[in-house]
Amino acid sequence: LEVINSAAGVCHEPTIIYSSKIIRRIVKKVNDELNKHSNMNCLYSVKANFNKEIISTLAPLVKGFDVASWKEYELVRDFEKAIFASGFAFTNEQIVELVNRENFDFVSLNQLKLVSDKINNQDIGIRISGTISELESMRVEESRFGFCYPDDVEILKNICEENNICLKRLHIHLGEKNEKCLK
Repeated sequence: LEVINSAAGVCHEPTIIYSSKIIRRIVKKVNDELNKHSNMNCLYSVKANFNKEIISTLAPLVKGFDVASWKEYELVRDFEKAIFASGFAFTNEQIVELVNRENFDFVSLNQLKLVSDKINNQDIGIRISGTISELESMRVEESRFGFCYPDDVEILKNICEENNICLKRLHIHLGEKNEKCLK
């Protein structure tokens, strides 16, 4: 509290104060819960906070990082952790590099089609769109958050077979923070 009180006197802008001790304690609790299940790991989504000290604090505590842009990738690539990338913000060249060096989850058939001939014999992931909630349906006709099941399955299968690409990961994106979806 002394730090907070002293900061209040000198900070003239909105200020956020982080406690690395609390961050570690929360991530430990998350990891303890995830460790009860096979194949579940804690990743830090870099878009949540770009602060290098926060990322450095989290690096030894998490399995890896989730990135949605090249800028985010550059912030975490030297930590020697698993990196999972997904999104529309990457160029085709960046996608190919990420497929070859890290883990990339494609967000659309078109995105995969544009690079499929350059990623032969690689493992990929795809992002599956979840059910669009009533709130989202007011904003969008179709979800931009991934492949549509079952509509895209046959085309996806053909692209993978033609290029000897192996689908290894499914990335589920619900599109909004909806507590009902987590139950």
